[in-house]
Amino acid sequence: MTNNTDDLAALWQTQEVQPIDVEKIQRELLMQRWKQRFYMLVDVLGPVPLALILYYQSDKLPLSALIVTWATLIITVPFVIYFLWLRRHAAFTTAVDTQSHVNVLYRQVANNVKIAFYTKHSCWVSCVMLLLFFGGEIFKTLSASEEGLSLVRIAVWLGLGLVISFGCFIWARGRERKFRARLEELAGIRSQLD
Repeated sequence: MTNNTDDLAALWQTQEVQPIDVEKIQRELLMQRWKQRFYMLVDVLGPVPLALILYYQSDKLPLSALIVTWATLIITVPFVIYFLWLRRHAAFTTAVDTQSHVNVLYRQVANNVKIAFYTKHSCWVSCVMLLLFFGGEIFKTLSASEEGLSLVRIAVWLGLGLVISFGCFIWARGRERKFRARLEELAGIRSQLD
């Protein structure tokens, strides 16, 4: 067996190494800081319309709508808390050197993958819930002579909800893919810094 360590060492030393663009990493982390703070604000404000509906309109809502609104609020609040927890890395970072910048950015992008994953799946769950709720309303309207929502209004709300949910699903799926690709890039940068 021949010892090729000299040949391997020579080959290794001739490999081109991509230089780390420190300024780009710093800019990306700064942009992530402001984006995450904005998203935190959006996350916190998200359940507010549901709470306002329940506070001001609960006596006017049919029982089915009241149940769906309460269920949505109860499901939403833990997700908001979890998303705030995931966004904390970039939103309140104190990174001072390149290694810590890359590590914070890596943790935040990994968390962004999780956020996009949960967002993607909450969209199709929303579609199912919309179909169940409005399907029940359609059945109730067709089978009862009592005045309920008109079929046209139900169809419009159902269609609008499905289009928005499907659009959000496509958006979240794209973001998840983008974040996974960026995570691989950052893993390569981290290995260079070690």
